[in-house]
Amino acid sequence: MKNTERKKHKKEAYKFLKTLDKELKTSLNILLTLQTIKHKKSANGHEIAEIIAKWSEGKIDLSPNIYPLLRHLEKKKLLKAYWSEQTEGPPRKCYKLIENGEIVLKEGLKLLQEVKETANLITKISKEKT
Repeated sequence: MKNTERKKHKKEAYKFLKTLDKELKTSLNILLTLQTIKHKKSANGHEIAEIIAKWSEGKIDLSPNIYPLLRHLEKKKLLKAYWSEQTEGPPRKCYKLIENGEIVLKEGLKLLQEVKETANLITKISKEKT
């Protein structure tokens, strides 16, 4: 294989890996957001991002993407949005899990367990001597 072909294939591999990374993180962030809302009963976007940052000890920062994610989940009919009056400041848009969101979270957690088992298998195999 020529050097230019090798570079092209390597570039394609990294492009694929970047897509895989984005899809995996998006799926995990959806489940994490749904779980956070379920835990809080309801919350606004800022609260959700803060809670996740706290739980992850700052390793996960959804604040730049939380509102597009929440709008997406609302559009998919997994959440219901409503305006909550505040004692101080303007009303805030809050989100609450609805039946379809509960289903996605419950089944998503099952899928997550399968992914965890598969990841453990991949790790185990990668450590074995061939």
